[in-house]
This record gives sequence, C-alpha cells and structure tokens, in this order.
Amino acid sequence: MLKKYFLLFMLVALSLSLMSCASTTGYVKTIKDDFDNYVINRMQGNKVNAKGIRILELNAQKYQKDKLINYSLMVRLVDGGWFFIKRGESLVFLVDGERIGLTGRGSSKHREVLSGGTIVEKAWYTITPDQLKKIAFANNVRGKLTGSKYFTELSLSEDNLKNFRSFYLEFVKGISMESFTAELPSESETGRYINKDKGFSIVFPKGWIKQEGVRGTTVMAMSPTKTADELTRQSITITVADLPNELSMEDAFNLSLNNMRQRLSNFKKLESNDLVIDNIKAKSLIYSWSMKPWQLKGLNYMIIRGRRWYSLSYNVKPKYFVTYKKDFDNIVQSFKFE
Repeated sequence: MLKKYFLLFMLVALSLSLMSCASTTGYVKTIKDDFDNYVINRMQGNKVNAKGIRILELNAQKYQKDKLINYSLMVRLVDGGWFFIKRGESLVFLVDGERIGLTGRGSSKHREVLSGGTIVEKAWYTITPDQLKKIAFANNVRGKLTGSKYFTELSLSEDNLKNFRSFYLEFVKGISMESFTAELPSESETGRYINKDKGFSIVFPKGWIKQEGVRGTTVMAMSPTKTADELTRQSITITVADLPNELSMEDAFNLSLNNMRQRLSNFKKLESNDLVIDNIKAKSLIYSWSMKPWQLKGLNYMIIRGRRWYSLSYNVKPKYFVTYKKDFDNIVQSFKFE
C-alpha cells in the first residue's frame, strides 16, 4: 500500500514540470473567420479613468492568421464631442516611470455618431509582447492620449492591470488563468506563498507564475519566460501528501528510490545528501532518467513531518541543470512550515 502511495506522488512530482495548459477567459471576445483563416482575441470593456472623457477603453488584441501573430492595443472612446485621435505616436504610457510610446493610424476610419449625438472613436496601436508584459505586471501605469485639438490623461486601476495580466498570460504565454495567483490561498506582503491547509510557505522569484492543484500537485511555479522548448524553462513542483502511517525519513527515501528505479526509464541515481530544511531533517536526490525522446536530469528534496510527506522537485535537460540549480536551491531554502 505504502509503495503504491509513494509511487503515485513521486511520479506526479517528476512529470509536472513538463506540462503546459490553456483555457479561455470570459472577458475576451473571440472572432474566428474560417474562410479567410484568421482568429482575433480581443479584450472587452476594460474601462480606464480618463480626464474629461465619458468612456475610454483600452483593450488588448491578438490577431493570428496562419503563422502570423500581431498584438495591438485598441482604444475605444465614447464622448459627447469629437476627439479626433491623432495618427502616429499619440498614445504614450509611463510604466513605473518608464516611457512607452505606441504608434497607430488614428481614428479617421473608425468614427461614428450614435443616436442622441454620442460620438464613438476607435484606434489601434501596435504593441509588442514585451511592452504588453511591462504594462501587465507594473505597479503604476499612467498614460496620455492625444487628439487633434487636445489630449487626455489616463490612469490604470488594479482591475485594469489584472485584465492585462490575464490577457498576457493566456494569449501570449498560453497559461491557464483558472489557477493563477489571484486564486491561490494567500500571499504575504513579501511575496511569500502561504498554504495553511498543507502547512507550509515558500518564496518564489518575482514574476513567476503559480498554479495550484494541477493533476494532483499542491502548487507549481514557472518562470514567466516561455520558450519553444518547455524543458529549458525554470520551474518547481511541490507535492504534499498525507500518509496512512508514520514513516522514517530513511525508509521513505529508500522506498521512493526503489520505485523510481522500477518505474522511470533508464533511471540512474547520481547523488544523495542529508540536509536540514526549516529545522527538519530532509533528503536530496540528483538523478537522471529518460522520457522519450528526452534525456532528463532532476533534483528532488524530500521532507517527512509527522504523517505528511513533502516533495520539491524540478527536471530539465542535463545541459541546463547546473544553471538552474542555484535558483532552485534558493527557493527551497525559503521553505517554512506554518
């Protein structure tokens, strides 16, 4: 029974760093044209504060046709009179003090008068994924939109920034928003992830994306930089399990090691060490294994506290192992029992 129990959670911990997932969020409208073979994903109703303007929306957009992908920021202005959004660099942001100027074609081809005399203008501005990321993860964003006769200053609220983060993560990075940071149990002012239910806390690097409950794990954190090869991306997987009986650290380690030898293709133990994590004895294991077509190298930290088993692990291609190990060790050293 214990053997199967350990095997289940060890294999989950080993495999989660290789996963990616995607979902659709409700605030984004999708337009798909099968005849011309393009898809548009556009934010809706992201209203910002703009001086002297009745309604001003800033909506991020992704346009994809075959292998071509473009990102833009759409301005939708609703007011009682004409603003005449200018052509050129007429939308400028100060993102945590850094100036980001966006260029567009103005609203000359996208102006209409609604019943009652209400004016609607739209303008699209080209934006890069990096610029979108800076806005999405900023602490303070102010902007200036220029028309033919005057300009308006605007500011983005925390809700606006959350909308941009959601869009960036899902439609640029392809990461599910259903388990993003806002839904995690709690996080302290210092950025420490706290899970009271499982009795631990840990500090992930700033900007890392956290996901909970993915296929049996407790939490998984990934660096924000996504590459074409996911096995080059930094990540850490934490799995916590309640055991049916108390087990010594040594017995638990040997049981897990035997299961890995039996179940992981070409498994090889490279190194193991005794250490202490938050005043509790722990074990570390460096190993190699293969999962066709990849050869992998992993590091796992195991802690037994009472009847609860904690596993912290990461797996990457061997050539990246040393590069990432220091960051991984620093994360593990921040681990505390709550």
